[in-house]
Amino acid sequence: MNRREFFWALYDWANSAFPTVVSTFVIATWYAGAVAADPVSGQVGWGWMQTAAGVAIAVLSPVLGAVADAGGRRRLMLALCTLATAGLTASIWFARPGEGPGEGAAFLVLALVGLATVAFEVATVFYNSALPQVAREERMGRVSGLAWGLGYAGGLACLVACLFLLIRPDPSPLGLDRGAGEHIRATAVLVGA
Repeated sequence: MNRREFFWALYDWANSAFPTVVSTFVIATWYAGAVAADPVSGQVGWGWMQTAAGVAIAVLSPVLGAVADAGGRRRLMLALCTLATAGLTASIWFARPGEGPGEGAAFLVLALVGLATVAFEVATVFYNSALPQVAREERMGRVSGLAWGLGYAGGLACLVACLFLLIRPDPSPLGLDRGAGEHIRATAVLVGA
């Protein structure tokens, strides 16, 4: 395995923290249980946000895939989408729970996660399109498999770090206010980083 292949695969290590912590386990659960008016409306709101993000991804991906295939700006577009995902995700820190549904924190979390989801998925268009330039045809399966494995490991590593460094400690060694949900909101900052 050469350095180029390894570094391409390593992107998946860092990138997989987003779907693991934000979309699946921590932020999604926190939104439905603590930010939304009630768990049912929280799940409904989260579902509609993911649906809207999915439609945006379905519309943007073929167009941006053609851009990626044309070449030239693949790295720039990957970098911009990755930075957008990181910045939007870290901005969840500013969503303080306790305000009414459809306003304040509830709307902010849905907007930030929805936009971050679109940026994350669009980034994968550019990321995946780079594989033929990174690995020879006979090595693509191996390099892609390494990335897949590193992605799972990276997502789980971030989830474990969130759990034991931010979520579970009470009191927080970082001085995070549990009442304001800072111990959960800080996980978004970690994922963004």
